[in-house]
Amino acid sequence: MVLDVESSVQSKCLEVVGSAVFSNLVSYDRLSTDHQKMAWSLLNILADATSVNLWFVRNYLNFICLLLFVLFILIRFII
Repeated sequence: MVLDVESSVQSKCLEVVGSAVFSNLVSYDRLSTDHQKMAWSLLNILADATSVNLWFVRNYLNFICLLLFVLFILIRFII
């Protein structure tokens, strides 16, 4: 059961991160919100495939997934 919860949380995390990036993409010359700037910043980091940048992105996304997992667990026990 734990593996099922972990895989569903991982799947949801990928969905949320993908949505956050791709739903906020606009033409670079039309950037106006922080969300749009974040989407382009993340894509720029991924495109610049140096090991330091990839390490940063991996740790950042791991941190976000951990936060989502904790939130999921808290909500599950509260409801």
